[in-house]
Amino acid sequence: MVGVVDIEEALAVAARAGMDLVEVVSEGEYPVCKVYNYSKQKYNKKKHGVTKKQRSSAVKELKFRINIEDNDYNIKLNNLKSFIEKGNKVKVSLRFVVVSYSIKR
Repeated sequence: MVGVVDIEEALAVAARAGMDLVEVVSEGEYPVCKVYNYSKQKYNKKKHGVTKKQRSSAVKELKFRINIEDNDYNIKLNNLKSFIEKGNKVKVSLRFVVVSYSIKR
């Protein structure tokens, strides 16, 4: 932080450093500027923009049991269809576990 500097002096400092003078905030009494390599920042922003567009490779998993109710089955089936339409990978697990509860008297 330097403080309030004339525009000519700020441009001279940026030119000596081989960098650019970039206006960060234009509102207010005095505009705020930074001296940095704008082309490098522009490249990094472009590079990060590409990585944001990539989809995550997470696999969605749906578990079905042998004694599933009709409504629960339909909800899971609709979720399965929506995952596939969005382009996600889906893993479907069928669980053949029968749990019987007996009442002891």
